[in-house]
Amino acid sequence: MWKNVHCIIHQQNLCSKSSRLKNVIDVVVNTVNFIRSRGLNNRQFKAFLDELSLEHDDVTYYCEIRWLSKGKMLKRFFDLRKEIADFIEMKEKALPQICDPTCLCDLAFLVDITKHLNDLNLNLQKQGQLVNQLYNHVISFQNNIRLWETQMRSKHCFHFSMLSCHENIESYRYAEELKLLSEQFTDRFSYFKNMEALSIFLQILVSVMWKMPRFTYKWN
Repeated sequence: MWKNVHCIIHQQNLCSKSSRLKNVIDVVVNTVNFIRSRGLNNRQFKAFLDELSLEHDDVTYYCEIRWLSKGKMLKRFFDLRKEIADFIEMKEKALPQICDPTCLCDLAFLVDITKHLNDLNLNLQKQGQLVNQLYNHVISFQNNIRLWETQMRSKHCFHFSMLSCHENIESYRYAEELKLLSEQFTDRFSYFKNMEALSIFLQILVSVMWKMPRFTYKWN
């Protein structure tokens, strides 16, 4: 059972690498690594933010194998995008993407979708869960993706708070991203589709057991 649990979490991480918006992630990663690659740059950036009286704990360093770190890094970058752009310009390093409305929308979408993926990952990693409970988390998330795709095609961004703050959103592009993510989940988790019958059986079994009368035996 624990092997299957590990595979569920691992395959969710694989899904996180399938986005066609990888170019935006690369821009963020390269910029963050530029800021942190040299101690001088890093200290100057801290001082730069201090001058603006912003609260911060530095930009989270990117590590590919940690999806949660990627999500935090994207959110931090998005929150400080203006300050980062000004700092990079001060260092005479070109970063045109951060001023591009389409790129900023892509970044906002990534921040939102990574938040949803992080929530799923945290649910999957809770201790003491049965396989059917883990499977239900995945199915629920897949249903949410389909709902979000439908809403996005209707130009509604209810569940994407960062993206919804922007104007002239090309909703169809993000609907296609959600469709791709849904397909990735279907493909990656196809093995666990065979567990659906087991999941239903376990739910019925647990329900029946809870309804069974409890007997107390007295020993003479």
